[in-house]
Amino acid sequence: LTVFVWRFSHGITILLLGLIATSLFYSEFRHVPLLPNFLVAAASASSVLFPVALGRNSPQVWPLFLGAFFAIFGREIIKDIEDASTDGNHKWTLPLKFGERKSRIVAACLIASAAILSATISLVTAFGSVLLFLSVGSLLFGKSTRTAKSFLDFGMLATILLLLFTT
Repeated sequence: LTVFVWRFSHGITILLLGLIATSLFYSEFRHVPLLPNFLVAAASASSVLFPVALGRNSPQVWPLFLGAFFAIFGREIIKDIEDASTDGNHKWTLPLKFGERKSRIVAACLIASAAILSATISLVTAFGSVLLFLSVGSLLFGKSTRTAKSFLDFGMLATILLLLFTT
């Protein structure tokens, strides 16, 4: 399969091999600060890069990739906040090292960056950005992480659907 994909597109092959390597070594990296969060965000957001790997570049691809990366990275930190009581000594996480409040601020900054990038892509993605900013507010004003994550998830879903059905 890899040989077939290599013949079709070198960029796709490199992208797929990177995703495979990430999934194989993910558990080995859980003690490296923020690396698991980075890998999940990069692997998840990398699907946006398939057009680039196929040689079809667009000025909207890179802001979309970065926006997806920042949103997913922020979501991973929210999940770490929720899992702080069970992560203990088997995983290095931002909430365990610096506490919940600072972790909320970092996640809020990442999600706000995603919202700003999303709003620059197209006017139709502004609705998704509003939901992302509601997630930021939930994080900064002490609402539950579940509420923040719901706003984030619906904001990302709205952005994806709006991009799919309006472009």
